[in-house]
Amino acid sequence: MPLTVYCDESGFTGNQLSNRDQRYFAYASVAIEPQRGDELVAQTVRDFKLRWSELKCSRLLKNSPGRNALTWLGR
Repeated sequence: MPLTVYCDESGFTGNQLSNRDQRYFAYASVAIEPQRGDELVAQTVRDFKLRWSELKCSRLLKNSPGRNALTWLGR
């Protein structure tokens, strides 16, 4: 049975990997069933009363509900 794998990157200068100003670059992935991923996002938005449906770390880190959501998701 095939797995669905979602990948994302994070870096100060995006795709410019050789830029001297980019100190860090991260690439991560998670294997999760699409329906379960949708459920987790919906539950997180609902339970933590978030105003957006895309869970971006840069947004979540800016306030207490977002940081609590990150902690909950990382459990």
